[in-house]
Amino acid sequence: MGLLKAHRPHIRAVPARVESLYLKIMEPRTISKEELKELYEKDFPLWVEKNLELLREKAYDLVDWENLLEEIEDMGLRHLESCISHFLRFFTASIQAL
Repeated sequence: MGLLKAHRPHIRAVPARVESLYLKIMEPRTISKEELKELYEKDFPLWVEKNLELLREKAYDLVDWENLLEEIEDMGLRHLESCISHFLRFFTASIQAL
């Protein structure tokens, strides 16, 4: 059993390329920006963990800023849409109660 499967038992079959990428990124500060961008597509939760680690270490030059900023923007829009939806339901219910 590979190291990736040991750390993430919910993963069934792991290609060797992903296994080697996983092993490399588990070592602090050994991942390139290109590998981090590739990780974004292949293992999103691990991409989040790695970027969080880089931010905590203040290794700002290694952070995948392009995808991180896109995720933050999407998160903000989802929360805004949720707030608007709740407001509209509340407003509609208030009008119907009149």
